[in-house]
Amino acid sequence: NLYIGDWGDDRVRMIEASGVADGSGIITTVAGTGEQGYSGDGGPATEATLYAPAGVAIGFDGSLYVADSYNNVIRRVDTSGVITTFAGIGTEGYTGDGGLATSAELYWPNDVETDAYGNIYIADAGNNCIRKVDTAGYIWTVAGNGWPDYGDAPRAADAYMDGSMGLGIGPDQKMYIADTNNHVIRLVTPSVLNQLPTCDISMTPPTAASGETISFDSQATDPDGTVASVSWDFGDGETGTGLTTSHAYASPGTYAVSAIVTDNEGAMARCDASVTITPQSAEICRDFTIDDLGWHLIALPLPPNDPDPHAVFRSLEPEGYNPNGRLYRYEPETRSYIGLFEDDPLGFGDMDIHHGYWLSVEEPFTLCYTGVRSPAESVTHSLAIGSWDWNWVLIGSGMESSVSLVTNAFVSRDGAPEIPFWDDDPQTSDAVQELWIVLPLYAWAPGGYYRVCPGSGSECESDLLDPWQGYWVDVEQAGLELILTP
Repeated sequence: NLYIGDWGDDRVRMIEASGVADGSGIITTVAGTGEQGYSGDGGPATEATLYAPAGVAIGFDGSLYVADSYNNVIRRVDTSGVITTFAGIGTEGYTGDGGLATSAELYWPNDVETDAYGNIYIADAGNNCIRKVDTAGYIWTVAGNGWPDYGDAPRAADAYMDGSMGLGIGPDQKMYIADTNNHVIRLVTPSVLNQLPTCDISMTPPTAASGETISFDSQATDPDGTVASVSWDFGDGETGTGLTTSHAYASPGTYAVSAIVTDNEGAMARCDASVTITPQSAEICRDFTIDDLGWHLIALPLPPNDPDPHAVFRSLEPEGYNPNGRLYRYEPETRSYIGLFEDDPLGFGDMDIHHGYWLSVEEPFTLCYTGVRSPAESVTHSLAIGSWDWNWVLIGSGMESSVSLVTNAFVSRDGAPEIPFWDDDPQTSDAVQELWIVLPLYAWAPGGYYRVCPGSGSECESDLLDPWQGYWVDVEQAGLELILTP
């Protein structure tokens, strides 16, 4: 990506890499509100104020460093978007060498740069010098003696410069300085040039399902020394170490993987890759035996890979089980049943985990289908869609395992805070109104209905929601949502 210190607009902006070359990239603000100021440390960078941000640089950890020039500080935006002051105290001056950078004074810092060792360099233009902040956070002057003049010296810190407005560090670690008022580019050459390590991430397998282990190889080498360490960031909040390592991702998605290689001289190199994690599929089955003949109120525990009802009912039997004329869903808005028939003339639609279904079992068979297995997380069911005041809704749990109504069921209305599902008279407030859901829930077995509610006993036959079972819920208010957690 391309980062821009938008000096006159008091913002830092970013253009996506895919559109930098041809001008088609989307531009966004990543730091600053557009108002001049010095505020926001510890919060989102987009809510902070800057004052004439100039040079920017990206560190090895992915952090963005900003020369907040008129505030006389260097700001840092971490990978989560939080901004802090990295160097300077906000007043003009030239103090602090040998101490922590956060206690030093800068004077109109106009540029910032990083090297292969993780150090940060500051073009301290008003002080006519280059300052360095090491990986421990300490600052000192490495080029320029602070006096505005022109003159080379055997030691860079003894040389004269006048308005050090910009700097860059090449791949050979040589430093180039824009000595602005002297109209020259100055060169600082390290006394000993250490060649940088290299790396190139490989992954086996290159893609995987959630929960599947991937082996990572940094392929790190060092041309003039040895590799001292490799640190990994897997992009999901987890980290690792070693030339090779392994990791399993809990959730589907595309993750940015990075490896930082450090050699025996302390030089670092970073390489990046991305890995795509797909949902984990699983075959899940339920047996219907000779004792199960009759009507069943069923639900699907896992979201089916193919939600077509005929695909779901391809059982282990060679010919499968034909659900035509045997499968019905309830439509609460019209308060009527819709059956599955050839060519789906009534619009039965796809099957999902949120609904319960009536199924007529007329012969023993095994219902098996392939579903998406995801990490344990909450599932939200809409109990009423529309403006009616009362209705019965037929739902499933949407969980692979049983859910307790006592501890794992909550309800909210129009996004209001969640309250226990079984509490039919909650405390009212501006955010939470009385949520009218009449207990118990009703399930069906071939022998008839049975009741499900907290606390089994004379009133309730069960306090658990079965993943394969559908349930009737009596809803007397619109806009309610049932939230279940494993």
